[in-house]
Amino acid sequence: MDKKVKNNFANLSLLLISIIFSVFVAEIGLRIVLPKITDESFSIKKGDKLLIPDNEISHILHPSEEFGIDYNGFKNNSVLDKYDIVAMGDSHTYGMLNGVSWVDSLEEKTQKDIYNMGVWGYGFAQYYHLIDKALSFNPKLVIIGLFMGNDIYDAYNVVYGYDGWSEFRSDKFDNSKLISVADHGKQDVLFSSLRLFIRDNSVLYKFTSDRTRIFREKLGLAKPYYIGTDDWTNIDTGASLIYDDEKSIKTFFRNGERVKGVDLEDKNTIEGLRLTKLFLSRINKKVKDADSELLVVFIPTKQSVYFDKIGQKGEDNFLFSKIVKNEKNIKNDLSDFATEENFYVVDILPSLQESVNSGVRLYPDSIDDHPNIDGYRKYSEAIESIVMSLIERNN
Repeated sequence: MDKKVKNNFANLSLLLISIIFSVFVAEIGLRIVLPKITDESFSIKKGDKLLIPDNEISHILHPSEEFGIDYNGFKNNSVLDKYDIVAMGDSHTYGMLNGVSWVDSLEEKTQKDIYNMGVWGYGFAQYYHLIDKALSFNPKLVIIGLFMGNDIYDAYNVVYGYDGWSEFRSDKFDNSKLISVADHGKQDVLFSSLRLFIRDNSVLYKFTSDRTRIFREKLGLAKPYYIGTDDWTNIDTGASLIYDDEKSIKTFFRNGERVKGVDLEDKNTIEGLRLTKLFLSRINKKVKDADSELLVVFIPTKQSVYFDKIGQKGEDNFLFSKIVKNEKNIKNDLSDFATEENFYVVDILPSLQESVNSGVRLYPDSIDDHPNIDGYRKYSEAIESIVMSLIERNN
């Protein structure tokens, strides 16, 4: 090997070592400082400040005075010995990180003591696991907020993702690879499995990808997830659609994630629906044995709330219309099941649709599927009358 080649090889090796060392230093450095950067955010991912991994129910919340998490791990300012109502659910029941929830609003409207057991990322396996705790407060009414967008699929994810739930699995079900609803829209990305692994394990990758994502989307180097697209013929699961015909209710739709959660052509969703009914039946029996009543609140996807308002564009988009159609079918199925099992359901979709059709903003101008303050208040308004009726009936 001549001297020039040796020098080039040495320089290249030095450059490679420098890059690897720099990446290593950056990774270590960001692991030290990143919590200071992300304190104001909240999502259910590894390393979150409030999140404690749990081998049975995925995760629980760390008691925190700062975030209003009580010693039981639920979002309440204090804990009483007895409550009129216990509310269970996912993030739609938990509410805003340091703000209002429909539970708070309902408590104010009804003047009843309500204990909020809503936790981000929960579904019916977790609700069944926690029902004895809920009933320990001797409530007259147990309310479960069923978010149509992912609660059905979440039941499948927990039962087939954690060994402690094996007794609930079906021998006839051929389990496929577990993919969370949130990651569904990312599955058609090049080298998606490798990228998801690196994202979950590298702070540096997450830091650079998250903070350059919008810039890359604007350059056309990434799918329009955060900035969205107004091309309603787009059925890419990695893209978000924009509705901005009326600026007062402009918002974005994450169809890739939502279609997974209600896809009745997906055997995992079908299995999740079977499990949801199984858990509902067992929960209802426990509630009845405790001389209480069960009310399930159907919390719709943003797609269903906007469907009538958007009109033909929504009907013509395959993913958007599929979400709305399957959601309606699941809701009808569960309503029939509620009649068979003798528990109560209430659908808040008509109330939310009426508000949106009148130009009332219920959701943020972003991809967030959770409502704003007015949206959470509308949740509570839509169920107030049936809640009061059931409480009075059980007095």
